Order: sequence, then structure tokens, then C-alpha cells
Amino acid sequence: MFFNMWTAGIDSDKRAYSKMLAEAVLPATDAAVYTAGGDKLEWGTVAGYGDGSSYIAAKGWTPAQSLTPSAMPLKVTKEKALAPLQAAKLECKFSDSDAWANERKAVACTDPAYKVKDPDGSIEGAIAELAAVDAGPGISSVQLYGAHSKAMTENIRGVKLLIPRAAAIDPSLKVATTWLDKNLDGLPHAAYVGPWLVRTTVALGGGIADWPFVRAAIELEKPNLGLKIKTSSDGPGESDSASDTPSN
Repeated sequence: MFFNMWTAGIDSDKRAYSKMLAEAVLPATDAAVYTAGGDKLEWGTVAGYGDGSSYIAAKGWTPAQSLTPSAMPLKVTKEKALAPLQAAKLECKFSDSDAWANERKAVACTDPAYKVKDPDGSIEGAIAELAAVDAGPGISSVQLYGAHSKAMTENIRGVKLLIPRAAAIDPSLKVATTWLDKNLDGLPHAAYVGPWLVRTTVALGGGIADWPFVRAAIELEKPNLGLKIKTSSDGPGESDSASDTPSN
């Protein structure tokens, strides 16, 4: 139907990554047109948001059509997830937003035993954080975050410590956490595992003091791949801003 390509980094990196992704998923002639900023491809059409991002729609697809995933949120709510997460020796609280003030209703937990030392032997402010996100009907996403350590290996360790805690929330997460544990190797990955979309983000900088961080997400696919598509009744233009697009 359509696909959404997202890249991150400084501007020069984004252009290089977009070219690499386009060449991986599009025919060579289409990849060349897309990389050069063209709109009409043999495969379909590039529709822009006006903010530099875009989606690619296949020929024959219109914004009036909708892609709705079949997977549903867990029957486990964030409130029910509290007990198994506390039993896994995490410190938890309910929150309505993440660290960047983005709206996110979740039970957010940190591992108090996760400590990282600076070269001088002092303790850094590194964190290993798990957030089970639940907008109302049940948990639809589990976010794992290792950050604030200058050493990438330590941020990876932070996420790895949280993987079995995520699995404790609900048995259906086991297939995703098993895959994540095997593929947490310091490189970015994305795969559909059972009903879950599992992604790892590895940033060499961008955290506190521009330190590296690692983020893993186990989530249900969003309708229309997370894109808010305008229909003709919404006014001029084919699309609206992307929904829940990562900022790093």
C-alpha cells in the first residue's frame, strides 16, 4: 500500500541514510528519482508533509483507504503491570508524559541496581528505564531505554537488563523479548515478531551532554504505519504531520 522511511542524524547523514534506504527497497530508477527529490515513481507517488518528511504511496492507493492492523492491545493495563514490574525489582510510577514532555500515559520504571562508573570511579547518572504505555484499553507498547552513560556498551547493558522485566508483563511478549535479546548487538534493527513490531535505535550522540543512548521498542503497528493521512474532506493537501515520529 505505502511505506514510511525515517532517518535520523545531522542533515548530511539523513541524506545519506535516505539514499541507502531508498536503494534497499525501491527499484534502482525509482531510488534515483526519490534521492534527487522527484515525486513520480514507477512504484508510486511521493507525498510530502511540508516539514521535510514524506510517505510513498503505491499506484492505485488513495488517502481514503486505511490500513488497520489486526493486533490488539494487551488485556493487561498499566495498573495491572505494576505488580510484576515491582516484583522484578524496578521502581515504578505512573506518568502522563515522557522525559521530553511528550504525552505518554504509562507506568514508567527504573532499575535502581543499574550503576555505571566514570573513569574517575564516581557514579554516572546513567539510567535503565522501562515504560509500559497504555492509552486506555491496555498496553500497546513497551519502551526500553539505556542512556546517560558515555559508554555505548553500558547503555546496551541497561536495555538488556530490562528485557526479562518486559517479558514478565504478559506471556505474549515473550516472542518479542526473545528476539530482542538475540539482536541487541549495538546496531539498529526492526522486525515484525509475532503481532509485535520490534525496533532498536542506537544513537552515537544526542543524549545528555550529547552522550550515546540505546532505545528498544516493542509495540503494535499503528494504523497507516503511524501516518495521519488527510482525505479530500480535510482540506487541501494529501497528508498531515507524522504521528509519534521519533525525535532522535
